[in-house]
Amino acid sequence: MKLFIFIDGSYLFKASNQNGFHYNIKELPNGLAKRLNYNFNLIKTYYYCSVPDPEYEDDIGKERARKQILGLEQLKKIPLLDVRVFKLRYGMRTLRHKVTCTHCQNEFYLNDNVLTKREKGVDICIAVDMLSQAYNNAYDVALLLTGDSDFVPAIEKVKALGKIVYCAAFQTPPFDKLAKACDDYILLNNNIGGIYPRK
Repeated sequence: MKLFIFIDGSYLFKASNQNGFHYNIKELPNGLAKRLNYNFNLIKTYYYCSVPDPEYEDDIGKERARKQILGLEQLKKIPLLDVRVFKLRYGMRTLRHKVTCTHCQNEFYLNDNVLTKREKGVDICIAVDMLSQAYNNAYDVALLLTGDSDFVPAIEKVKALGKIVYCAAFQTPPFDKLAKACDDYILLNNNIGGIYPRK
């Protein structure tokens, strides 16, 4: 049976750090395929991630973005790995702070404008790729690595097309909804090839 893996890179990065792990993206797809413990033929892995826009970053952020982009260029050379890169979206957000005057004890509010950044379009791209590849019969089995329960409707549509769907995630609150939507699930830990405990 043909296996496609879809990896939400931002989730993997954040959740692995929060759970005390690091990962090797070169090894992880095969580690996940082996963990399924079936005779699946890994055809392709999609890896989705967002990178900062150097125009909006300070010197440290610019250097971090440069290194991340160079690393992603190296990942694109790995066979069977399709790397999808998105730029983070930037905007201004007003934060309101309540302040009490130390002299008169009157309360008033101060507004601070802060630069925010967020992913845009990544989840839609993952869902479209999963659905379009299922519709085209490119795979029989999908493994989605994410912690985002927003994918539940896409998972249900893929299953309605007759495909088997697994999810893989660290045990975080939305994981329960994902696990129920999928045919089976994998808890990510250092028993998976490509995931290692932080030292």
